Amino acid sequence: MSLLASPDVRAQACASCTPLALPTSVSSPGGPTAGGAYPVIVTGQVAGGWLGFPSQSAGGQPFDDPNRARIDLALATFDLGVQHRSGFGGALQLPAALVHAADVTGSRADPGLGDLDVRGRYVTPTQRWSFGVNAGVVLPTGRYAPRSGALALSAAAQALTPGRGTTWAVTEVRGRFSVVERLSLGVSAEGRVPLADAPDGFRWGLEARGAVDAQLRLPGDRVFLGLGLEAQWRGTSSVEDPFLGARVDSGSTGGVVVAALPGVTVQLPAGVFAQLSARVPLHQQLAGLQFNQGLGLFLGVGVAIPVGPSRAEVSRATTAGTWTVVDYDAEWCEACRALRPVVEAARARFPGVQFTRVDVTTWTQDELEAAVPGATALPVVEVRGPDGRVVARHEGDSARSFTTTLEQELP
Repeated sequence: MSLLASPDVRAQACASCTPLALPTSVSSPGGPTAGGAYPVIVTGQVAGGWLGFPSQSAGGQPFDDPNRARIDLALATFDLGVQHRSGFGGALQLPAALVHAADVTGSRADPGLGDLDVRGRYVTPTQRWSFGVNAGVVLPTGRYAPRSGALALSAAAQALTPGRGTTWAVTEVRGRFSVVERLSLGVSAEGRVPLADAPDGFRWGLEARGAVDAQLRLPGDRVFLGLGLEAQWRGTSSVEDPFLGARVDSGSTGGVVVAALPGVTVQLPAGVFAQLSARVPLHQQLAGLQFNQGLGLFLGVGVAIPVGPSRAEVSRATTAGTWTVVDYDAEWCEACRALRPVVEAARARFPGVQFTRVDVTTWTQDELEAAVPGATALPVVEVRGPDGRVVARHEGDSARSFTTTLEQELP
C-alpha cells in the first residue's frame, strides 16, 4: 500500500502481515492417520499466537520512525480436516486476529475474522515417504479496509483488518521422506493467485512460499522436534490513484521474508496433540516503507478422531464355521515373497480352507503389535479354527510350518 493513499501509517499493517495462516515448524505427527490405519480420520485444531511488527524499513534500509509506530497481532485459527484411507480428503481453515497498532499519539485495536480457506487434498498413504497436493480457494469472509482510490482516504480505511477483500486460488505440494528410522525431511511449495480486484479496486500481487524442515521423533514416539526454514515472496500490488486517475504500483507492498521455524509436537492419549512453535525472521527485503516482521510464538491443540474399524481390527475378524489361514506380509520382506508360492500351493491343496493375505507394508509397529501381539518377524501366518480361535501362529523362517498344522488339525 502506498503511504500516499492514507494519512495514517497504521492502516497499511495488513498489507505486510497477511495472509494470517499460522506458521508451524513441524507437520502434524503420524498417530492414527499414519498409513491409512482407519477408514476415515477427522481432525480439529485450534491454534493461537502472537506476531510482532516492531520496526519499519524504507527501501530495504532501517527507517527511524519519529512516531515509533509498531503493529502486534494476536492470531487464532480454527481448522477442520477429513482424510480418507485412500489419501483423499479436505480441509477448512478460518483465521481471526486482534490487530493492535500504537505510536506516540496513542493506540487502537481492531478485532476481526480473516478469510476462509477451503481445500481438497490428496496424500499418499505410505509410511517411509509421502507426497501430497492440495488446491482450493480462499474466500473473502473477513472485513476489508479500503486500500485504493478515494475510499483509501475515508475513515473506514483506518481500520486494521485481516480480510483481503478478494478470492484467491491456492495450490500447495508437499513431500516427506524418512532419512533414518527417527528422522524425516520435508519440503513444500505454495502459490496464491488473486482472482479479482478488491471492492475498492486494490489489486494484490502474486504470492509464493517455499519451506524445508527436519523432524526428529524421540524415543517413546510421543514427542517430535522440528526445525524448518521458510521463504515467502509477495509481488507488488497496484492501486487506483485518486489524483492521477490511473492505476499505479503500490510502493509499499511486496518483498521477501526468510524465517526459521523451530518447534515441538507432543502426542497425547486419545488422539490429542499439541504443537508449540516459533517464527524467527532471518532476512527481510521489503519494497517501499513497510513494517518488519519480528518474533512470533504459536501454540495449537488438536484432536484426531478415527472413524470405523482399524486395519488391525479388520485383520482379527474371523469367519465363523471355517478354517482360516491369515498371512501377514509386506512388499519389502524377502521371506514373505518366498512364502507366497507355498501359500498358493496350500490354497489348491486345502480347498475347504479360507486364505487371507494382509498387506502390512505401510503399517506402523503399533498396528502390527495390535494385530499379532508378540510377533517378532515377518511373515506371520496364523491358523484359525472354525470358532475364530488361533490354533497356531508361525512366523519368520518357520512360517512354512502352517501346512503341518493344517494336516494335523483338519478332520
